[in-house]
Amino acid sequence: MKPTRIVIREDLDHFSPVGIDWLKGFTKAGYNAILVSKDSELVNIEADLFINMSNIHTNVEYIRQIKAKNPTTYVLCTVLKPLEKLEPYFDYIDCWFDLGAYHPYYQEWFESRDQKFISVLEASDPEELYDLKIPNSQKTDFSFVGQFGNTGHGYRHEDL
Repeated sequence: MKPTRIVIREDLDHFSPVGIDWLKGFTKAGYNAILVSKDSELVNIEADLFINMSNIHTNVEYIRQIKAKNPTTYVLCTVLKPLEKLEPYFDYIDCWFDLGAYHPYYQEWFESRDQKFISVLEASDPEELYDLKIPNSQKTDFSFVGQFGNTGHGYRHEDL
């Protein structure tokens, strides 16, 4: 195992496919990674990389404590809207990320405030999802199988 300790934190009542896939990916790459929920006690968790996929407003105190205890912990935090509400957290976040399509406005907004930003497209583990075989005669311009709703993104497979 590589020595890097990675903690991925979510605020959902369940783990999202993105969080689960990231955990699997980091683990397969040989990193010591864990996925924690909103109810996890983070004060004693030590991490080299802390990925906050949660609402920054509800757990900024955890991030402050993590950074105070180990200033070298790299904190990656998801973007929440409106962006202006994120400014009080700039001292605690090393890089911001968005799971949607690339937004040039976000890149410009964060860079104008000396903040790092990356766009990370959502993905799913191809080993966990079977490949749908749809005859060409049944294909339309776009078909979508899965869910997208208030309870989370759900597992999905897209066929173009």
